[in-house]
Amino acid sequence: MKTIVMCEGKYDRIFFKEIVSKLFLSEDIVNVFDQNTRSVLSNLKNAESKEIQKFLDAGYPHRILVKSEGGKNKVFAIFSFFMNFFFEGSRQNKIKNIIIMLDIDKNELDETHLKEEIDYLDNEIICRKRGDPIYLEHKIIENKNSICLVENSVKIKANNEEVGKFLSILFHSSLEKKTGINDIDTEEIKRAKINDYLDIDREANRILKIAFS
Repeated sequence: MKTIVMCEGKYDRIFFKEIVSKLFLSEDIVNVFDQNTRSVLSNLKNAESKEIQKFLDAGYPHRILVKSEGGKNKVFAIFSFFMNFFFEGSRQNKIKNIIIMLDIDKNELDETHLKEEIDYLDNEIICRKRGDPIYLEHKIIENKNSICLVENSVKIKANNEEVGKFLSILFHSSLEKKTGINDIDTEEIKRAKINDYLDIDREANRILKIAFS
């Protein structure tokens, strides 16, 4: 079973190498499709469609596909564009999890702020969704000091039929702020800083393991 991750950060490729390491898995199971490095492609959505179709093929070697989009709006746009594709019956049997990872730049998430963030996510996805109008229902799995994990159920508005689910991982601040990463750091230094963060922030470490295991 496969996991598809859509995220906004520019260092997510390195971040996921460290997550996989913490899960005692091989880095070879992760493939990163970075929109920022593929921007020269003449038809990006076509390239993305082909990459996702290849990823879901039984013979494809990777178990996790990370799509680094370079901004929240791009995450919402791409997820909404592919939502019908992901939730089509035969493909759902191949996908274990679809995960959206976002930074929300809040020091903490009390009940009021969390509802505001979830409402914002809802509106951004619903307004972009093609086809039948939908609504989302949510189950908060974990909400800790630095990270929140939410299960989202997508339902058709006309008949309340559930067509699929996805997870949201909401970080209270950006990876760069949490780890102290900057552009002049080598990849080795970036990985060391991310590894230190995951060692120190046990809540984030545990919740990420829940989402990716």
